[in-house]
Amino acid sequence: MKIFKSVQLFSRHFIIACAVLVFSAQAAYGWGLVGHHTSAQIALDILTNQKSPALKQIKEILKRDDFVLASTWADEIRGSTAVDWKKTIWYHFEKMNDNDKYLSYLKDQTQEIKARGGVLTAILASEMVLRDKKASSSDKNYALKFIIHFIGDIHQPLHSGRADDNGGNKIDVKWQGFDLSLHQIWDSQIIAFGHKNLFLQGVRSEQVKSYANFLIEKFKDRVLPNENKLKYDDWLNESLAPRLDAYKYKDEEASLYTARFLDVVDQRVFLSGVRIAYTMNRIFPGYNGIAAPTAAAQVVSDNFLNQVVSITGDLSQLIDLKPSPLKGP
Repeated sequence: MKIFKSVQLFSRHFIIACAVLVFSAQAAYGWGLVGHHTSAQIALDILTNQKSPALKQIKEILKRDDFVLASTWADEIRGSTAVDWKKTIWYHFEKMNDNDKYLSYLKDQTQEIKARGGVLTAILASEMVLRDKKASSSDKNYALKFIIHFIGDIHQPLHSGRADDNGGNKIDVKWQGFDLSLHQIWDSQIIAFGHKNLFLQGVRSEQVKSYANFLIEKFKDRVLPNENKLKYDDWLNESLAPRLDAYKYKDEEASLYTARFLDVVDQRVFLSGVRIAYTMNRIFPGYNGIAAPTAAAQVVSDNFLNQVVSITGDLSQLIDLKPSPLKGP
């Protein structure tokens, strides 16, 4: 009996250790595969249940690309050996300090940093391409995959900054015996440890659907923000809110830290999915049901874009969503 229990205990710790290694490897950028895929799956489920006309246009733009898998394309291309996407590295995050407000923060940046771009201006630029009737099919394909991913990124609290430690990437944390960064903890480890039972069985796509279904059920009775009253910078400001505590309690044991922040992470992944769906319905109009984007909401969005452009200059000239040829040796 003792031997059997020892084997069970070893197996449990071995599975957890493997999960830490696998999920931390996935979490080099963004939410990691599971977080991004889950947000996209939630968005797809919402659009499907709505019978949204946006789905037809999304399918035409993506062609053979899968909507859920497309949510991590923006990370995968950064290692491309065929073309150069390195400039897009700046489009995944901001470097805001704890009390910053986005527009004020943007005004304070040098023109070089403004031109380099960040996650919010990359979202705006992606939307501009998708609305441009003259944009090529390949440009729209890139822009759609970018915006799905960047909406996920803007909901990850440590993708809002801080500037001095690259969003927690320079903050070392001991996590279940492994040396990880605080950024990795938020990208994937809270999800993996907090919902380990969801990830013990099935292939990746099944695990993603399980997590998506769990979140949809968890938040079905929660009062959600009215998206028609929000702008992209409101989403970013939401991500700033838990960041102080994320640093404050970073040395807590993994189970305590996970218990403290699991609901926050779940909510951010869920809201990301809700907002991907909302954004698709706003960019590709036609859906008129519950939580449909309003004309007034589009005016608010356009006004915000104009505010940003008045600070940065023409985003279509600054944010480059196309690949560049690789430079020779």
